Amino acid sequence: MKDKLIYYRLLYAAIGFIITTALILAVIALPTTKLPDQAITPVWVNVFIHLLFILSIVYVIKVEQRGGQQKKELLVVTGAMIIFLGLIVSDGGFAYSNDPERITLCVSLFVCAGTDLIAGILTISARYSRKWGSTKTII
Repeated sequence: MKDKLIYYRLLYAAIGFIITTALILAVIALPTTKLPDQAITPVWVNVFIHLLFILSIVYVIKVEQRGGQQKKELLVVTGAMIIFLGLIVSDGGFAYSNDPERITLCVSLFVCAGTDLIAGILTISARYSRKWGSTKTII
């Protein structure tokens, strides 16, 4: 029972970090007038992809709570994709790090990269936090 509680807490914490990343991108990074026009569409795509990650984690939680087949591989793939997307966002932070007018944008992109890294690690560690399908029976 305790490992199930830890499993759900890790996944809910990962969802919280992903929501934080999407909100930072949508509320702080996009309204700044310092953002170039060619970077607006990729930021919106990034926010949409983060929402898809939230849906995949919620799907895993709901299937698990209803007693369905566990989606272990989906957690690993989602966690790896979140980390990869965080690396892409950090590249944008490095692109704007030399411009003093865009320092807020740079810091917000690095914060998003950090929260993506944390969310990816939480998602992958949630997969390994439980004993899946133990077939040992005690008579």
